[in-house]
Amino acid sequence: MKTINAILLLSVLGLNSSGQNIKEKVMLFTDRSLYITGENILFSALLSPDAGSSILYCEIITPEGSAVAGGKFNIANSRSSGSLYIPSDLVTGNYFIRAYTKLMRNDGPFSFSYLQIAIINPYLNEVLSNETMPEADNIQVKLQKESADYVKIIPDKKLAGTGDSIHVTLLNNSPQQSFRNISLAVVPDSLPQYSQVILPGTRFEKESFSPEINGVHVTGSVTEKTGGQSIKDMIVNLSILGRGRDFMTAITDSAGRFAFILRGYSGYRDLFLCTAEDSVGQKITIDNDFCTTPIAVPASHFSLTQAERRAAYRMALNVQVDSLFRIKPATDTSPADNIEDAYFYGTPDETIKIDNYVQLPALEDYFNELPTLVKIRKSGGHKYFRILGDQTGLSEFHPLVMIDLVALNDPGRIAGISPRDLDRIEVINSFYVKGAQVYGGIINLISKRGDFAGIDLPSSGVFARYGFPVEKTDEIKFTAQKSGPDARNTLIWIPHLILTTQSTFSFTAPPTPGRYLITVKGVTADGREFISAVSFEVLPG
Repeated sequence: MKTINAILLLSVLGLNSSGQNIKEKVMLFTDRSLYITGENILFSALLSPDAGSSILYCEIITPEGSAVAGGKFNIANSRSSGSLYIPSDLVTGNYFIRAYTKLMRNDGPFSFSYLQIAIINPYLNEVLSNETMPEADNIQVKLQKESADYVKIIPDKKLAGTGDSIHVTLLNNSPQQSFRNISLAVVPDSLPQYSQVILPGTRFEKESFSPEINGVHVTGSVTEKTGGQSIKDMIVNLSILGRGRDFMTAITDSAGRFAFILRGYSGYRDLFLCTAEDSVGQKITIDNDFCTTPIAVPASHFSLTQAERRAAYRMALNVQVDSLFRIKPATDTSPADNIEDAYFYGTPDETIKIDNYVQLPALEDYFNELPTLVKIRKSGGHKYFRILGDQTGLSEFHPLVMIDLVALNDPGRIAGISPRDLDRIEVINSFYVKGAQVYGGIINLISKRGDFAGIDLPSSGVFARYGFPVEKTDEIKFTAQKSGPDARNTLIWIPHLILTTQSTFSFTAPPTPGRYLITVKGVTADGREFISAVSFEVLPG
């Protein structure tokens, strides 16, 4: 058991068995190197070595290091993939995609993966200036092009008419070589050729993050408002509001730090954090989930060759056509965040439906006048709740009292709640363990409008709109729409291709004439990155 505990501790601290810090790195690939505003950048990422991180952070940044878009993505088997939407108001210029894990933040932003891309806004004449940036002459290029020794790409035709089916065979030229990840894209040719960038190490303020092994970590600190002194051994309550609602607790360490591990959530959720012992002198600070350490990335000055300009022009036309004829997704019919949803405690032992009773003057009367499991007692001038139950010692523990899933550390607050603002009261009349806390039951007051019945929430509380990983997509393939014009810029994208001795796939040639590129990018078992590419041409109809 001691050995198991030691291994778990090393894992949480981000250490290997020899006591050395694990240094993660991300190998990043995108479907293209040039995009039009309003498009999505498709990417594939491989994490090495496998330190257990389960969340990848991916952003679009300017050379000055300012993030213009970003998201979190799940990592499974050291691989991740997804897409980043390019804001329509970006200025034309060279940008970077960067990817990292929370553990990598301990080594500073120079350890992240950076990949230069070009973005064009066809509606603005302005070009992003990087005159104040260092020249890119000394950029170290990590991705070296190789001559297709690993994977041979064989299309059945080099010249195709619009709408023709093109069949492609992929041959593993090195059966003795295994691959950790392979991405495949079919995109316009004559795009800028950018490579991944390695930045030199620089001094930075050391951070201390554990690997996000089992989900997103929401971390922060509790301090005194005046003086900023850390508060240790403080219970912090976290409420997840809306769908997937939950409640959990954590205790601050000697540095006043706390951490919550949130699993299985996607999209954005509203969080509310407060201390269990409310005081106007306490302050909760939530760590920024994305890296905000300033960094400048050397970028080449933006310029396009004549061939690249022609390709960009055709791509911009496709984006405009696509925006006019794109099939709009169906209206989201999923329930709103304030619609009734199951609570973490499951089926209550008792439900008091307020409208089922004659309206009483005060909420306290519903507990004291009706035969319920909850009673309000008074001691030393302070009121407190007690839940009636058959379990021995239940009355020795305070119940968890909540309104709309937010803990009320002062039960006296309910005196100001109007019964007409409540829908019901749900009660659990048995011991309930949540995290490290044991409660003598649960009392959850549920308002009619999801507005906490208008009472003042704990003064230490803070709301946060927190982003979680996007929904997982195993593979994104592009095919022509059944109706409307075909305006694809990326014909096909497979972020994680399983390559056998011989693999095949097919796609339809687009109506836009020009040269296209079938590209295979990957990482071998020994960590070498490679790229193989073959072109074909689509003739005018």
